[in-house]
Amino acid sequence: MLFIGNEVIELKEIDSTNDYALKALESSEIPEGTVIMADYQFKGKGQQGGFWESEPFKNLTLSLVLYPKFLPLDKQFYLNMAVSLAIYDLCANISEATRAEIKIKWPNDILINNKKIAGTLIENSIAGNIFKHSVIGIGVNVNQTKFNHHSDGPISFKLLTNREYDLGKCRTTLFEALEKRYFQLRNNNLEEIYNEYLEHLYLFGEKKNFSIGEQIITGKITGVTQAGNLELSSSDGLIELKSKDIKFLD
Repeated sequence: MLFIGNEVIELKEIDSTNDYALKALESSEIPEGTVIMADYQFKGKGQQGGFWESEPFKNLTLSLVLYPKFLPLDKQFYLNMAVSLAIYDLCANISEATRAEIKIKWPNDILINNKKIAGTLIENSIAGNIFKHSVIGIGVNVNQTKFNHHSDGPISFKLLTNREYDLGKCRTTLFEALEKRYFQLRNNNLEEIYNEYLEHLYLFGEKKNFSIGEQIITGKITGVTQAGNLELSSSDGLIELKSKDIKFLD
């Protein structure tokens, strides 16, 4: 029996499943592993206040409640890495026969053939020096084929394979992957998580141009810090960057 998804709150329509979960946590203790999911999420949140577009009844739009109190605060990005790897596992399962290239784009987007298929937004609450709770918002493009608000051309499983997918089966596969990765994290297999994350990291070790502030810098991604900053090696040495500080240039 999975503990992730054992308790599910199903909503027809909601602005944001993350906001719903955060508000519910203000007044009650929600069992760990509870999933809040919606048929239609009309104000899904992305990174840095971005918008996650999702057509009703076509995709996975959900939030997961976890209590990772075992994880030191200075290692909190390992939770992001574990969740990203779980979504990577889902994508690898779905696209196994297509030979598609799947990558994790730091900090936590998933790309297939250089097109965005999934993203996460993790909102942590901290009490003293431990995690109070984490709300993990996940959006995965499954059966949607038209995207109106993105110029960078997202992709979905249906666009990739020309097949319609059962959302229930996709959810179950995702829950299994999330549980596997969460236990990996809870068992303190941090080096294994980190190495796998780097193995699948978009542009890792490749010499590319990046926009940092007003400058264009040529460098290589060499790693990620425990706090989640990107490590970029350039002619100026090793630079640590937050997500708002850098833009990837195609």
